[in-house]
Amino acid sequence: MIFRLLMHRMESELSASVDGDVLVLNGVSFDFSVLQDGDLLPKEAISSRWIGPGGVEKIGGEVSVHLIVPYGRNAPEETYDPPATLEVSDGPVPLPIHGGSVG
Repeated sequence: MIFRLLMHRMESELSASVDGDVLVLNGVSFDFSVLQDGDLLPKEAISSRWIGPGGVEKIGGEVSVHLIVPYGRNAPEETYDPPATLEVSDGPVPLPIHGGSVG
């Protein structure tokens, strides 16, 4: 699965993992195995605040997800400039450090 990361300042945190064409976001599963090559699911068709503009599409047999990634007020500098894309076969998605707020 290919991720295009869209960084967004918010206190909520996100955990993500991949199992084939299934994406799990904060414990909620999204099964994209029904997508055929060239299919596009717009953001509005997916009930998740973590899917960004651009939605989810299947290109060359790979699911590509525009993912909103939150960061906190104390996020380290490298969080603000993540790689343009992340590719994950199976397992946890290595998201940038959130850097939650200080109480």
